[in-house]
Amino acid sequence: MLRGGFAIVDATTLARGATYPGQMIVYGTEGAKEAAGLVPQFTHAAASHPALVGLTDPWAAAGRAVSGRGTAATLGVVYGIDVYEYRWGSKKDVGLNSTEFVSALMVDTTFTLGPPAAGALAGTAIAPGPGTAIGYGAGTFASIWLSVRYRDAAIGWTDAHITTPVAENFGDYWLQYAPYSTAFGGYGYPVWPAYDW
Repeated sequence: MLRGGFAIVDATTLARGATYPGQMIVYGTEGAKEAAGLVPQFTHAAASHPALVGLTDPWAAAGRAVSGRGTAATLGVVYGIDVYEYRWGSKKDVGLNSTEFVSALMVDTTFTLGPPAAGALAGTAIAPGPGTAIGYGAGTFASIWLSVRYRDAAIGWTDAHITTPVAENFGDYWLQYAPYSTAFGGYGYPVWPAYDW
């Protein structure tokens, strides 16, 4: 039995039995079925049906719980450390209002989300269920290793090649194509560059 009056039951355990091999019966309100990611009218299917495998396989359920909640919590901790570092810590002279801080957030997001997602994807391709959880775990260790080994270099590169050029050129771009400026055509809406299609 799953939460909210929703259940998936092996039909062979019921008094009437199964009408085909591996039949699973889905009980619950239409709202409960929708919350589980199923079509509201879903009533039965084979145990190997893709919609049911993710709900009945304990490895898949564990992978969803770890990857969803764990990633959100990890990002919260990483962002908190970044804010502390650039507000009160060793980078307080650089500050929160800097392209380096934006670069740190970009790099930390990439290093936190990328390797676990790639590991889970690779693990799922090899062995759905256990492979997903194992791949996510391996990706998490790769994420930590990347952060320890390459974080500072990646922040420097991102700051020099992405955030600083965007910040420097954005002001010029915005002034050139400022919306609602009568200085650029006098019509009260932005005059965007003309393109030769």
